[in-house]
Amino acid sequence: MSDELMLAMRRYGAAMADATANDPPGQQACYGTVNSVSGATMAVSVKGASLKLPYTTSCSGAKAGDRCIIQAIGPHAIVIGVLAK
Repeated sequence: MSDELMLAMRRYGAAMADATANDPPGQQACYGTVNSVSGATMAVSVKGASLKLPYTTSCSGAKAGDRCIIQAIGPHAIVIGVLAK
């Protein structure tokens, strides 16, 4: 393997490590799209999956088509913010 390729692989590996090092252990945030809201939960499309998640009171005005922010802590997830269309 060439030295240039090895250096590039090391740079990309370091960049990936830096990107994941900023998240606290077990916590992740991602974006989704609201499909519907029913009671205290909303159906959300996230990375190709459809999930039924609880949401915070700040998300009470969400409607189908809105983008949302989902916070996952371990095996639990909750919608914490809504970005209108």
